[in-house]
Amino acid sequence: MISSISRTVAVAIIMVGAFVARADDFECDGFCNFGPADQFDENFIVTAGSKAVLNGSQIGGNIIVEDGAVLKANGITVGGNIQAEGAARVTVIDATIDGSFQIDNSGLIKLRRSMVGGDVQLFSNDVGNKKIRIIRNDVEGNVQANGNLSNGFIVSRNEIDGNLQGESNNVAPTGVGNIVQGDTDGQFEDF
Repeated sequence: MISSISRTVAVAIIMVGAFVARADDFECDGFCNFGPADQFDENFIVTAGSKAVLNGSQIGGNIIVEDGAVLKANGITVGGNIQAEGAARVTVIDATIDGSFQIDNSGLIKLRRSMVGGDVQLFSNDVGNKKIRIIRNDVEGNVQANGNLSNGFIVSRNEIDGNLQGESNNVAPTGVGNIVQGDTDGQFEDF
């Protein structure tokens, strides 16, 4: 016969297994794969050289992608920013980001069909013979891109509440169908 205390503990264990919350900063070291049942209350850090795959996960703080690391995210919710410095790859699709999307000195970049509450900032990234893709996003702040090297830089079908600004990108950005509430400057002047 199972006591009511045992039943309560069993139900609690089942509920915790269905939705995992972590209170401290989480460090993905090596390879991490998380789904919709995973919630991180603070920052999610993809340590140098590691790879994180997030599908439908919830991050209460920032996602920080370190040197040589990879972030592949789909359908996530982020309470803060997504920030990368020296990352190998950052791919974010169908996300809700309350803060900004800031990628510096990194490799492959893709931001698609996402809502960004702050700015999209891409500075001094070198993706080699690959393309940078910023497509079908809703950005409440500015989109700023300076000094990026790529085989193609596509900025298309975004709704941008702020400005669309860029300088010294090689190759120059291309794109169609952007709706920009603010100014378009530099290499985006004719967008």
